[in-house]
Parts: sequence; structure tokens; C-alpha cells
Amino acid sequence: MAVNEIERKISEAEKYKAEDEKRQKNVEARHALEKYAYSIRGVMSSMEDSFEVSEEDKERINDKVGHVLQWLAVNVDYAEEADFELMHGVLSSIFNLVIVKLIKGEDNCGVTGSAVGSSSNNNGSGKSRWLSILVKFALKAIYSAVTGDIIGVIVDCLSN
Repeated sequence: MAVNEIERKISEAEKYKAEDEKRQKNVEARHALEKYAYSIRGVMSSMEDSFEVSEEDKERINDKVGHVLQWLAVNVDYAEEADFELMHGVLSSIFNLVIVKLIKGEDNCGVTGSAVGSSSNNNGSGKSRWLSILVKFALKAIYSAVTGDIIGVIVDCLSN
């Protein structure tokens, strides 16, 4: 091979390497968004039986997950890494708000059933207090599983 031909092949390989890396980042971002959307859908369907999430919050999250999945189907070949990350942020902001409300026990969010009493039934007993802590930890664990933020859960548990 001639030196010019070798140099040309090297420059083509470098050009295609950058394109391949960009395409790989787009695919990874798309898969992360898709995994996140389906994880949220799974968490919401499993939470419906055990926790009182307001109908408004359920509808808002389910609508946004559906919107993101439709957006993915339409834009799978055209969107870039930043677009996928933007949609991930939009979905995350809505889901995180509901999880924070559940953890803090705000609005209509709370635990149903006999495991943890309602606020009127909670007389400060040690059992209710520990069950409440356990429920908060479980919700934080669900949140960390979906978001990948295990460090935040560990820090919260150590600080309490």
C-alpha cells in the first residue's frame, strides 16, 4: 500500500470513529430514557395497591410516561443525546415530585391498610413510628432503584 492510501484510510477511520461514538451515545441515552420510563410505569403500577397516590398524580405520571414513549417511537432515528436527556429530565421532575410527596407524607399520599395507621390513628406508639420509618425507607429504596441514586438513600438513612 502506498503511504497516501494508508493516511487516507486512517483519516476515514478517525472520521467514522467520531460518528460511531456519537451514534453510540445516542443509543445509550435512548435506552436509558426508555428503561427509565418503563421503570416508572412499573413502580406506579406496583404502588397503586399499597399506597394512596392522588389520582391527579397517577394521571400526570402515566400521561407523561405515555407521552415520552410516543415521543421515543416517533423520534428514535432523529433525536440526539441531548434530546433524550431533556425528556428524561422532564419525566424525572414529575416522578420525583410525587416520590418526595410520598416520602414526606404530603397531600393524599400515605400508606393504606393495617401496616401503618392513618394520622388520626397514630398515637405516637413506638410500633407506628418504626413502621413509618420502614415505609419511608422502602419508598426511598424504590426511588433509588428508579433513579440510580443509592448514595442519597444511604446518606438519608445514616442521618436519621
